[in-house]
Parts: sequence; structure tokens; C-alpha cells
Amino acid sequence: MSHARPVKVRLHFTLGPVQGFVGESRRTRDLWGSSFMLSYLVVHALAAVRARNGELVLPDVENDGLLAWIEGRGGELPPAVGSVPNRFTVEFTAVDGEDDQRLHRRAGDAACAGKAAVGKAWRSAAEAVRERFFPAAILGAGKESASIWNRQIEHFWDVAWILTSGEDLEDFSALDVRKNWRTKDYAPEAGDKCSIMTGWQELSGYVRSWPEEQKAQLAFWDRVMQQAGSNLDVQKGERLCAIAAVKRLYPRVAALKTRAALQGGGDGAALADGQVNWPSTRYMASVPWLARVLGQHVRAADAFLEALDAADVRCTDAERNTKIASLAGFTHRLRFLDSNLYDRRSLSNSRVTGLDRRRSEAALAAAERLYREVGGPPSSYYALLLMDGDSMGKVLRVFGEEGKIGAPTRALGRFGRGVGEIVRGHNGVTVYAGGDDVLALLPLSNALGCALALEASYRDAFGEACDRLPAGRREDAPATISASLLFADAQLPLRFVLAEAHHLLDGVAKEANGRSSIAVALWKPSGMTARWATTWGHLRSAGGAGGEGGEHALGRLGRYLVAGDGQGDGRDERALISSSLLYRLREQFSQLFDTTLDVPGAVGSLPAEGGGEFVGTLMTALLLQSQEVTGAADVEACRTAVQRVREVCQQRRHRPLLAHEAPPDRTFTFDALILARFLARDGQEEA
Repeated sequence: MSHARPVKVRLHFTLGPVQGFVGESRRTRDLWGSSFMLSYLVVHALAAVRARNGELVLPDVENDGLLAWIEGRGGELPPAVGSVPNRFTVEFTAVDGEDDQRLHRRAGDAACAGKAAVGKAWRSAAEAVRERFFPAAILGAGKESASIWNRQIEHFWDVAWILTSGEDLEDFSALDVRKNWRTKDYAPEAGDKCSIMTGWQELSGYVRSWPEEQKAQLAFWDRVMQQAGSNLDVQKGERLCAIAAVKRLYPRVAALKTRAALQGGGDGAALADGQVNWPSTRYMASVPWLARVLGQHVRAADAFLEALDAADVRCTDAERNTKIASLAGFTHRLRFLDSNLYDRRSLSNSRVTGLDRRRSEAALAAAERLYREVGGPPSSYYALLLMDGDSMGKVLRVFGEEGKIGAPTRALGRFGRGVGEIVRGHNGVTVYAGGDDVLALLPLSNALGCALALEASYRDAFGEACDRLPAGRREDAPATISASLLFADAQLPLRFVLAEAHHLLDGVAKEANGRSSIAVALWKPSGMTARWATTWGHLRSAGGAGGEGGEHALGRLGRYLVAGDGQGDGRDERALISSSLLYRLREQFSQLFDTTLDVPGAVGSLPAEGGGEFVGTLMTALLLQSQEVTGAADVEACRTAVQRVREVCQQRRHRPLLAHEAPPDRTFTFDALILARFLARDGQEEA
């Protein structure tokens, strides 16, 4: 039997472990640094593969700044944000006289060249970090530290690739199957573990539980801190493995080299301060407060800094990020101050600030005076936004089968290039934006608006692409995106917040809610308080009223409940539904529904006959009986509020309802109400 020779072969290439490298982050700088390094290494692989006469299929990086910089076409410094996903597809076409076997061999050789390029770029960055921060004198003081370094650097990355051809040429899911083949086992490491990447041995090699080695371990890391010269690089008490050391410290050295430099010519480039110093989670939580203080209360800010100086508090200018739009025009020193110094909880914790009791009390007293002058302290909550395109393998297959694979590739490129501007416009910072993936940090008040703007941008980018498909195939390529948005207290570990955001995205927004959805959760220090998933359309339109513009459903509802409807109805500024009343309502309503409503994510189903009317009547009566509305809201105002509450708090899914599930108008979740009040109060607890 003869087989027709395939004229094309596609190489699908990926680099991991992503979660083991990016997800294991302690600070925002670690999160950004690992995301950027991952893109940096993948681009080196991509450049090496394309040099073997391969044609890029996915992603669209022709206008990508990082690829241009590596190929010597960019400026002196690379872009600030990683913009290339950890996987790519390159197509190889048979040339004259090239048979099937040779074509596959050429594609396989290109994959090996890509893998080698990853290793070379990684070792180059690692060596630059080792020379600057871990010279022979320091590693020699450890216990087999040089061996630990070499072992971890050489055996971390896992490259996976697969070739498709013939009938499987358009199978973009083949790489996912290939990744399930375990080709790399990470053996358990001995000794004390890294402070950032918990499964890896820290570099000193000593075990602190052994009295004779405890002092040696402390001395080792004290020398590293002295070598670094800044606690922004290595903090007191941190112990790093080689991998964490590279992802934390490579921006400080000439570690990033162009392709020409890697081949023996030219020098590397260190990153600029704006790419090294990233705002902490506590700083992101404080952005709206800072903008208000610097815009309206400069004298109070001056007095606060003078009080700190008088108390001999060393003010570290730790926050030098200039990308936050609402702060860009201010040069006041408060903007650059370590955000721990104007946070009440941090000032009360000497382990955070490093202040002795006298200085801590003086700083806290100065902060309290500032709070009184400006109307309160900064919020302690920030938002982490994670977004990912839905069913991308299916979308690419449909376009590929129609011979239009370039359309979604260009759409993804267009979307990715616009992410940074949208996030900046909402006072956030982009950690990563590549293909259909987005990771950003934002203040509470801007986060949902940013998510909606990004979803609209994604739809716009794919609108033209989907129009190129035959009418009968457009439904087969659902070009939608899902998101998770986590409102988290700044004292929660960043790695935990990131892991929870991934769970919300994959398990709730995509799986449980049927994709094209957003899952929102609130995590306080005591645990998860609320979790709500809904469709993009419901988030945009629910609870709408004339003149409210593009405000999202939670914003409309929260503003109405906390401070009236904003339409000049004469009501005072007291909350229509206080925190205590809300929880009393939830307790009583739990007796009416078929489930307990005090569990985050719980959704109750109303009776089929008259349930909705009864719930509305009961809620109105409880509002009128509460002290919060006496003399301030009449019956009609309460009925209007209840109508809005019921509309927003319905459960909306993108997937079809299951047999046992009630339709939206017979569902109710208190979590949307909790989130709406939380956002309306800017994350501040009630007194």
C-alpha cells in the first residue's frame, strides 16, 4: 500500500513547568520575573527553530518587541512584560527532493535546536547571577553549594514537542496529549527547602535544625545579603534555591543577552529600574488612597513624612514603578515610600517593618493622624486578574480545516498587544500578556472594569476572524475568553492567591459555568468570604438603570445599597443593607432554600410556584424593619432595592442547564450581594 507523502509537517513545542516556575512566587517581582524569563526562553527557542526554515503558525510575534530585541531588531532594552506564551507551532514544507522521512527529520532537528537554545539562554542568565551574587567565596562557604547550584540549574526545564502531519496536521491538541507523557521526574531534594520554591533545596546546604549548622546557614545568607547590597534583592530570613535565585536576581545583572551575544558577540543588558522594582500587593491595594492623598491632602502627607523623620524612621523608597496611571503625575516622596510604612497592620508588626517598639509606635501614631486628615486608611485588598481563551485548540482546528489558520493567529496577536494599554488605563500593572493569556494586578475599584474591557477587546479581535469562516462553521469556533478575579488581602501569600485564581478560572469559570464567564472571589485573612460566577453579559447588564453608563452590575448594586441610588432621591448616606443585616438575611433565607447559603459559592433554588414573589416580599419587610432604613427609605425604595438585588444575585451560566438545575429567575446567591457591598466600601470594614 502506498501513502501520499505529506508536504507539510508541524512542530508543536512547549516549555515547562509553568506552575512550578511562575506559580511559586513570593513577591510581585518574583511573579513578573518568572513570567518574563519564561517568555525570554521560549523566544530563544522560537528564533532557533525559525532559523531552520520553519514558518511560524502560532503565535503572532512578528511585531513582538521581545523577539525583535533578541534578534537584534529592537532597542537597547527589552520590553518590560513577557508577551510570548510557553508554546508555539512552526510549519515545515517539503522542498524539492525531500521525502517524508527527511522532512520529519528536519523538523525534529529544529526541535532539538530549540531545546538547546533554551538551555543556552538559561545557563547564560544563571551564570551572570552566580557571578554577581554567589561568587566562589560565598558558594565555597556553603555545604556542597556549588553542586546544588549546578544540579538545579541543569535539570529544571522540561521541553516537550510533537510533530503532526497528514490528517493530523490541524490537531493543535496533540501537544497536550504529548505533555501527559512523563519524560522528566523531579527527584525529592534533601535538606532545608527554598523560601520561594518549596520543593527545592536552599543553596547553603546546611540544615538549621542541627545546632552545629544553624549558625553556618545564617552566616551564608548574611553574606549573600551583603553581596546584594539591598534587602529588595534578598530579604532577611529568605533562603533561595538556584532557580529562585535566578528568577529573583537576573534583572539586576547583565543576564539577558541578544542572540548575537549568545553566539559570541556583544554584551548583555541589565533591565531598567522600572522593570526591576514592581509594586507590592500592599502598594496596589493603596493606589486609590495614594491618589486621593497626593491630589487633595499634600500637607497631611508632608506632616506624615516629617513625623517619620522626627522618629528616626528610615524611609525606604521601595516603590519606584511608574506605570500606574493615576500616580504618574505625582513626584511626592509618599508615592515612593515602602507601603508598609503607611499600613496600620504592618506598622504594628516589627517583623514586617524592622522597627523597634519606640519607632513603631511613633510611626503608627503618625499614620493614625494621617488617616484622620484624609478620611481613613488605605485598603488592604488588591485584585489579581487571570484570563485565558476558551477551547483554543478547537478554535484553531476549525480555522485550520478551513485553510484560515492565520486569522486567529492575527486576532490573538492584536489582543495581546492591546492588553497593556487597557490595564494601564485601569491603574493596573500587567505581569504577563501572551496570546490569549493575561495576568494583571489592579486596585479593587478598577478590576471588574478592566476585566470587562479586556473581554470586549478579545471579542473585537476575533470578530473579523470569525467573519472569515463559512456561516455553518462559526458556531464550531467559539472565540470566547474566561477570567478569574480574586480580591485578596495583601498579607495572604502570593503563591496561594495565584493558585486559587487558577482554580477559579479552570474549575469554576470554565468548567462549572461553561466558559465565556468570570469567577470572582473574596479572600480575607480568615478565609474565603464570597465566590460568584456569572456570564459577561450578566455582569454588564444586570441591575442596570438609566444614566449609569458602562458600570458593571456589582458596582451599580453596591453604590445603590451603600449610598442610595445616586439619582438625588433625598436619602442619606447610610447603608441600605449593613453587614449585620446582610448576614441576618442570609441566615433566614437559608431556611427557605434547598441549600445552606452561608458557604461561598452556594446558590439557592426558589420554589416553582410563588417563590420569587415571597422572597421579594420577605426581603422588603426585613429592610423596612431594620434600623438602617428608618426615616430614610420608604416602601417603594425598598422594593426597588430588592428588585435590583434579585436581578444581580441570579445564577447565570453559559452552559445549558442540567435537569436538576433551576432557571435563573428561581435562583439566588448572597455572594454577589457581599461582593457588591465590599467593592462599594473600597474593601473597608464597617466600624
